[in-house]
Amino acid sequence: MKTRRDMARLSFCLFFLVAALATTTILFAQSASGNVMGEVLGSAISSPRVVNTIILSGDGAGDGEVSYNPGFATDPNCVAVYNFEPGALTEDSKSNNTLCNINGVSSETVDYKQGAGSADFERDLSQRFSIANELLHDDFILKKGGANKSFSICFWLKIESLTNPTPMIEKVGSFRIRNYNVSKPLRLMVYNSTGNDNITHGTNLATGTWYHAGVTFDGNNGPNFAYRIRIWDDNAGAILGVDKVGTITREIQTSASAFRIGNDGGTQEYDGLMDEVAIFNDILTPDEIDAIRKGTYAGP
Repeated sequence: MKTRRDMARLSFCLFFLVAALATTTILFAQSASGNVMGEVLGSAISSPRVVNTIILSGDGAGDGEVSYNPGFATDPNCVAVYNFEPGALTEDSKSNNTLCNINGVSSETVDYKQGAGSADFERDLSQRFSIANELLHDDFILKKGGANKSFSICFWLKIESLTNPTPMIEKVGSFRIRNYNVSKPLRLMVYNSTGNDNITHGTNLATGTWYHAGVTFDGNNGPNFAYRIRIWDDNAGAILGVDKVGTITREIQTSASAFRIGNDGGTQEYDGLMDEVAIFNDILTPDEIDAIRKGTYAGP
């Protein structure tokens, strides 16, 4: 027969079990909603998200054949990964650089390249993702005052319509990645206080095609700073044209501006889909860029 003391102990344990389950439910809901509180308070949740440990697959029109790259979690130079998963569009699955969804970028669960969905940007709604400089993690690329000036960015894109020009990814005052003018090739723009240099890929982009882009810039080793733009044409199953490689003498600067995806903060907007934006504070090789595209990146 249970004594009153036994019953009290049982009640005490049940109370804490219920409390723990309630807390878990709240944390899960917060993560699934994009950690809005973290955006307001400076991204309070700093540990990697659960999605970081899950290999995802899908059957969307984009094939969904690219699973989560296991090397992202173990590569110390990978500073942010935006998988644009349904219910978690704004989450950085590597760190705590949670984006703000401005004007309702939506989740696309039929046409995507990685995981279970992509982000769908509509130009006429001026949709974009953004995070203020002061909310960025200290190792994020080109954060104001940071010592490191090298970066690599890999991302999937499928353009629905093109304007003149179309911004894709940028930190204004440091760099912009966009298509260039009516001729439509991808361009990297590198900035400092005296102006900017334009680095333009030699082959045009088309609408309605999935591309995987790898853009690198070695801003740490001058006076000749090396760059690469590498693009995969998924329809053709081949590298688009040839890699744009070379050097410039302009030294890139850090900036206090926001990091943005899909819009320049003004009147220039991206129209189309994006998936798996992976950001590094070092230089990826062509083989590493290809491995990220294939979903087999294992780290450096």
